[in-house]
Amino acid sequence: MGETTPPIVWTHTGRTQSQIEIRLHDWDERTLRYKEIWRLPRQTYPTNIYTLPSNQISKENNNLRIDLRVWDDIPREDLPDAPGYREVTREFRYVGSRAPAPVQNFTVTQESTTPAVIISFTRSIRPDWFSLKVDNVIVQPRINPSDLETSTPGVYGFRYWEAKPKKSHLYGMEAVVLDGTVLKHSAPATQRLTITPLAVWLYAPESDIRIAFLGRETPSETIGESEQVFEVIGRRSPVAISSGIRGYEGSMSGLIGDYLGVSASEYRDRLLLLKGFNNSEPIRLIFADRNIPISLGSVSCPPLGISRDSMKSSSTTARSGSSSPLVSDSPIS
Repeated sequence: MGETTPPIVWTHTGRTQSQIEIRLHDWDERTLRYKEIWRLPRQTYPTNIYTLPSNQISKENNNLRIDLRVWDDIPREDLPDAPGYREVTREFRYVGSRAPAPVQNFTVTQESTTPAVIISFTRSIRPDWFSLKVDNVIVQPRINPSDLETSTPGVYGFRYWEAKPKKSHLYGMEAVVLDGTVLKHSAPATQRLTITPLAVWLYAPESDIRIAFLGRETPSETIGESEQVFEVIGRRSPVAISSGIRGYEGSMSGLIGDYLGVSASEYRDRLLLLKGFNNSEPIRLIFADRNIPISLGSVSCPPLGISRDSMKSSSTTARSGSSSPLVSDSPIS
């Protein structure tokens, strides 16, 4: 299969189709079995064609499996070896078509001492989309060329903020062309890069807000867990029961000062603006070898101009992933 959004087409005869359910599975080399990665929940669906979303198939030459279940218009009970639906399974692999012309002059560089990767390239004919790969995995499947255009025709560029520091990554860019009803990917232009940013960074991609925290302190991080320990009568060791495991949680403190052409007061205003969003948009915390999504908790911002000797450390709290982390920062000029 040569596209990442293939149409699924089927025929249902005998009775009137009422509902469908579709499941996509990816082969897991660790467990040597298929693992479900996406599902279209059971729903009323009168037609016999469905196109997969663009962000589900991300690797080439990976074994994939589609399960399609179809229910007719007669209410049926599920019985052993006789479910109330008909199911069809197909295995396949995604292999890029390589038909469109690839991008040229592809380069990736670190932007100064920030965690941003500057990606630039050229293509004489504007495609329908671009697709970004990192370590041979599609991370941005459909990028509108108009969002990447520079003042020079045929030259494109943007910043990528999700790279993990101190780790070598292989970046790749593909041109995507709509040929009839098929989206075809070109061969990727690739380059490898390792970034080594300084400072601790908060970044909000939707608003392009970036904040640098100086100093030698690094954020603390623990994996949050809800646990109760019980002392059982007649038992020598206690019994611990975990009711939930969350993402990284912790706090951090640091200094805010003039850095990379941005004043301390501007960084402080950005932090207050970011806190004012009340976690309504994604935020990333980047430090050491981490680049993780977080949500901000309490933030303390001492006034600028107070001497460090008389100022107490301020902090922010943050949690990573889907749980609500707290990140602790202390902005000081």
